[in-house]
Amino acid sequence: MLCWAYDRFGEAKVPKNLTTVVSISARNDHTCAAQTNGVVRCWGLNTSGQTTVPADLPPASAVATGGFHSCALSTAGSVRCWGRNTAGQTTVPSDLAKTTAITAGYEFTCALLDGGSVRCWGDNTYKQLNVPSDLGTVVQFDGGYYHVCARTSLGTARCWGHGLYGKATVPAGLGQITWITAGGQHSCAVTTAAQAVCWGATTGIMAYGQTIVPATLGPIVRISAGWQHNCVIKTSGKVKCWGRSITGVTKSVPVSIR
Repeated sequence: MLCWAYDRFGEAKVPKNLTTVVSISARNDHTCAAQTNGVVRCWGLNTSGQTTVPADLPPASAVATGGFHSCALSTAGSVRCWGRNTAGQTTVPSDLAKTTAITAGYEFTCALLDGGSVRCWGDNTYKQLNVPSDLGTVVQFDGGYYHVCARTSLGTARCWGHGLYGKATVPAGLGQITWITAGGQHSCAVTTAAQAVCWGATTGIMAYGQTIVPATLGPIVRISAGWQHNCVIKTSGKVKCWGRSITGVTKSVPVSIR
């Protein structure tokens, strides 16, 4: 595994003894990974204990990192969070049902429950915890800094929370999708034609071309949105990134993974 870009607090310095990884999440200034043996490792900024993995953490299958907190999904379907808890983002509801996936925003956390419903907790300043009542069955989701986007079992996209720049407004005519992601001030999806579509910030200080999909991108299988950039996995297995690149986020992709 390789990490690159801005590295103020060692968030891009992968631990030398890290084994095979099954899940990884990077947000703000820290990174966490779940290994095949169920052990979670975190590195980077630790001002709020976000990289101090609890000693009694059960074997995990997935991780999620927020602004200054981290969460892990156990192989049994339970959720555990640690780090900053200013808005209750690490206080997992005691009645949380069996969980199949997790995601984290700046100061909130969401769980995809067995059965396809979504439950969120933490900061609700921008209504990011208010899961739409008519959302339907969710099969995949992603938390941005202040908003959440989900892909339903029907292949449709839905977003809620902070709507500035239109990042929570799914474009009309988007059609069915195979993947969705939420970034800082934008959102992106992969269509059934294996094409990327992004919406949100297009002008002003928050726009760095992250919603303008490169014409030469070609077919893709996955996309991940950062604060002001995107990275995709092409059908060829190669990585392509675009958007803000003043810290090497999009221009210094390691040659070994191109």
